[in-house]
Amino acid sequence: MSTTNKGILFPARTNSDFDSVDALFIPIEKCKRIVEEQAKFAPIIAEHSLFCIQTLDSSPTFINTDRMEDENEFNTNGAHLVDLEDSELDNMPENKLRSYTTKFFSHEGVTIQCYGEHTNDEFWAEIDLNLLKQLIAE
Repeated sequence: MSTTNKGILFPARTNSDFDSVDALFIPIEKCKRIVEEQAKFAPIIAEHSLFCIQTLDSSPTFINTDRMEDENEFNTNGAHLVDLEDSELDNMPENKLRSYTTKFFSHEGVTIQCYGEHTNDEFWAEIDLNLLKQLIAE
């Protein structure tokens, strides 16, 4: 029995010659935690004139939407709410990913990043927090 996963798809990139990804899926609850963490870190970033704060994170779900059942669900020009089947989340990179980080920037941006375990290929997505807040509110 397949279940659906409500979340937000963000455009993503990789420098891998082997893997192809074009999206990062983040469940709604995780999106809410990102907004809460940004609110917590914003005063620290401002007070100390920091460019960003980097935290260790849990495993992000990078996927290739070319293999999704409904390719029209994803527009690489921006993020949007989706309900994905478990099978659609199986379109992950072949690389085993490691070193998951979330960077909170002073300009209300977030980057989620990780690397291939044996290749050091980089996978990342840049997230506009204002857009994230709008999508959560929908």
